[in-house]
Amino acid sequence: MSVRIFAPGVVKLFGEHAVVYGKPAISATIDKGVYIECKVGGDLVVETLGPPAVLRYRPGEGRAEAVGVEKFLSYVEIALRIAEERWGRLAARFSIRSDLPPSVGAATSAAVSVGLLKAYSHCAGAEAGAEELAKLGHRVELEVQGIASPMDTATVSLGGVLKIWANPFRVERLNVDLPPFYVVVLPRFGTTGEIVRDVKSLLERRRSAASVIDAIGRVVDEAEGCLARGDWGVRRRAHGDRQLATRRLGRRRRQSGEPPREVEAVYLRR
Repeated sequence: MSVRIFAPGVVKLFGEHAVVYGKPAISATIDKGVYIECKVGGDLVVETLGPPAVLRYRPGEGRAEAVGVEKFLSYVEIALRIAEERWGRLAARFSIRSDLPPSVGAATSAAVSVGLLKAYSHCAGAEAGAEELAKLGHRVELEVQGIASPMDTATVSLGGVLKIWANPFRVERLNVDLPPFYVVVLPRFGTTGEIVRDVKSLLERRRSAASVIDAIGRVVDEAEGCLARGDWGVRRRAHGDRQLATRRLGRRRRQSGEPPREVEAVYLRR
């Protein structure tokens, strides 16, 4: 038995950090993401085609090591453990291939987590629903990162353009037809988990920073109206307000004298 799964990447349009603190967020899936194939039989094996790591070779020792793969394997290991707890032990080979590099803010970790869970459930004869996959995928993210919103895993699982509240968890599907747009990948200054922890630390140190969270929530509500009207000019200004607010939360910016980041990749979302 063989099962092939596609788990889409995600763009966070508005509310990316405030969603952790009770504000709504708007996100959308794109047509690039993670492909997972499950073949039942043999030992439990996971292989990646184009691994999310840098291969370092030491000629004097005749030894190669994958650098940067540890975090990726954490998502894989925890997703498989949760899948086994939910649907029973499974002997299968999983192949993972991604259109997107890891740690670029496109929910690749959520896509890997949800994709593995979905492929596992199908191979185990269960075929889990989207809402269950969203909740189980969020469990994976929480165990790896320590703190995580359900936005990425919910969007990967449900698809489309969504407005999401984390606490209490609620999802509203928006009737929005997004035009084609480009996703530009830049080098990051930190992982998603590190950025989330930095924001949490700032809010604990400075109570005044809570006003920024409130401002992001208001931007999300305004942006929803822009999306519904197809008012892309106002939407761009709202996105600029969102970027200003997140910078005030302490998101690291380029320092004086530091060279600008070069574009690593550009993807067209149709």
